[in-house]
Amino acid sequence: MKQRRHRSLRPLLLTLMALMSLMAQPAKPAAAETELAQAKPRRKPAPAPAFNLRGTLDTANRFYELGRYNDALFGYNAIIQRYPDHTAALIQAAKIYYRLDRYSEAATYFGRVALAELDPETSYEYGWTFFSLKNYDLALRGFQRVPSGHSLSDLANYYGGISAIKIKRFDVAEDMLEKALVLPDKLAKSRALYLKHVQALRLLHQQHELAKERELERETIAIATPKKRVKTEAEPTPLADLVSVNNYQGFKSVQKNANLQYLVEQQSSSRSGDARNTFNAKIATLNVLSGPQVTLPFRQGQTQGQGQTKERQGAVGLQLNLGIEHRDQTGIEQTVWADVSDQMLARQLSTRLGTKAEIYGKAGAEPWLELPLASNLWFDIGGEINMAFGDFDKSKSFGYHRGFADLRGRYGFGTVYISGVYRDLFEVNDQQIMQGGGGTLGLSSEVATKLTIVTELEHQLLNYFNEGEFLDGPDNISSLNLNATQLLPLNLKIRAGAKYQMQNNYLLHNVPNYAQLSADGQNVTGKASLEGSPLSFLSLGVSALVSSTTWQVRDQATKPAFEQSVPTYTQEVNLWAAVNLLF
Repeated sequence: MKQRRHRSLRPLLLTLMALMSLMAQPAKPAAAETELAQAKPRRKPAPAPAFNLRGTLDTANRFYELGRYNDALFGYNAIIQRYPDHTAALIQAAKIYYRLDRYSEAATYFGRVALAELDPETSYEYGWTFFSLKNYDLALRGFQRVPSGHSLSDLANYYGGISAIKIKRFDVAEDMLEKALVLPDKLAKSRALYLKHVQALRLLHQQHELAKERELERETIAIATPKKRVKTEAEPTPLADLVSVNNYQGFKSVQKNANLQYLVEQQSSSRSGDARNTFNAKIATLNVLSGPQVTLPFRQGQTQGQGQTKERQGAVGLQLNLGIEHRDQTGIEQTVWADVSDQMLARQLSTRLGTKAEIYGKAGAEPWLELPLASNLWFDIGGEINMAFGDFDKSKSFGYHRGFADLRGRYGFGTVYISGVYRDLFEVNDQQIMQGGGGTLGLSSEVATKLTIVTELEHQLLNYFNEGEFLDGPDNISSLNLNATQLLPLNLKIRAGAKYQMQNNYLLHNVPNYAQLSADGQNVTGKASLEGSPLSFLSLGVSALVSSTTWQVRDQATKPAFEQSVPTYTQEVNLWAAVNLLF
């Protein structure tokens, strides 16, 4: 019995020993938990709550009204993240950045919204944002959407006018500045200056046309005047010719002519790849030239071949000029400094200061004295005063004084000349607006049958007065000119010319955020014309001009503002007809 009892306890002892062995081993809770987790069934995640668009927008709007812009911006950005084209959230986010003076971020949001979605106040904020970033095209669009009568309309018209000046939309600029009536004192003074500035810029673009008209007048006179018969040395000199003006051998002469001219001009210009500005003009002009000329009694000998001497006489003259001009033009005209006359420059600068008209009465006088010198040389000195009266009103008058001196000589290879000039441009009551001086060294030679080549080196110095901050332009200009004229049968004439200019220190004033801008420019201008006189009293012509300028802006930070204000490329075509009334 005892033996059986021991055998029945043996399995129980083995089981206890096994349990004690397991308890003695180190525990492995991670593995146990992992096995337990794997053994348990997984629960499904709870669904995310739906985005409450209306509630988020209302909450953000309340924060915006309380001035808690960061909290409001958090809500608007949450909406934009889920709905990128949500107009209300984009507009409100842009308005917050505008109020925080963070214009770059505001422009990013404004750029994603159609202008038609903006109310007047937000349209002004849109315009100011892009105005601050010097994107004047978009700024102008925003300011133009502020309606008349709105509390911000005067400010919108003021800054919109400045924006229009920057992109050369002078008609729009003048209209908006004239509507900006209720302004703070400081802005009101600036408005008056900007208004005069934009009016001046519009007339400045007309300078090129005046220079062409003057050149056409001289050429028309030359074509219409009968050529003198060349006298041979074998012919005796009549006694009457000794004091006759027609027998005068010098370079100067008084022109006597009356002509009626009609000119049509088409011009386009661009600035650094921007869209081109166009200009069209129809100009009718009546000019009368006359005056006395007297040969001086004393003589100067000139050495001829084989030791012979031919006597030369000096002369004194007074060139008088009367004229009327009517201009019908649209668009903005660009001035080409390579082809500008004193009369043209005087009119443009006076227009910058507020003088403008459609009809001009003109009067001028040029007294001169020319004397023969030794060695085939001639010396002349004189002056000129020229006035123009806009709408025949003295209050709209302008003009220029000019003094000149020339030394010229005829030689076998052509004519060599050295010229010096001083000019003084003025407006109403003889108020000086600009003065300048310069010199020219030139050579004119007939290199082939009826083919004349003229080469010139020229340098000018310019100085602006009065309200000179509006009289932008170069301080000095150095030029190399090359012109060719070929006479053809049937009274035809072909002209071709090229001019290279270095315009130093071209200044722009009153540019927002800059006291002034300055650059040096290299200009190349090409011009060609075909002229003819099918009848003794009628002259016709056509010309084309192309001008291109490369600017070196001294301060790269001001380069965009400068390039938006000064054209780099100009082209134009002119057609004209002139009738000589004294043929």
